[in-house]
Amino acid sequence: MTQDPAPPFFVPYIETEKMEEAYAELARAARRAPLPLDERIYSIAYNSRGESWTATVGKQLAGEKVVRKRVRGGSAEHVQRLSDGATVLAIFPGIPFMVWHDGVASVWENPLMAGSPTSIRRFGPPAATP
Repeated sequence: MTQDPAPPFFVPYIETEKMEEAYAELARAARRAPLPLDERIYSIAYNSRGESWTATVGKQLAGEKVVRKRVRGGSAEHVQRLSDGATVLAIFPGIPFMVWHDGVASVWENPLMAGSPTSIRRFGPPAATP
């Protein structure tokens, strides 16, 4: 399965001319250095408490876990979808990776410590200007 190309860098809810300033502020608050434009992180997958989660800038946190049940002397498994109402604003590498979200309907504090990701996607190249 192929993934759609990652978009050019953006910070959700922020006007274009203020994105660099907002990104730098989020980095400072997460105690991380702002990354160069071509190294900024769009999405990560990570594991937390036996659950698999994806944090993608501009999207709500989404995850899944495998649930095992006893059925007639055996067991059955199914995948349970998980979600969190928070929209991801920025992701910063380090130990641990830090995920800033908008805090809306989230059970996690800001910044969310995502440990060591199982996969990382970077933002795409800047959009061409006409």
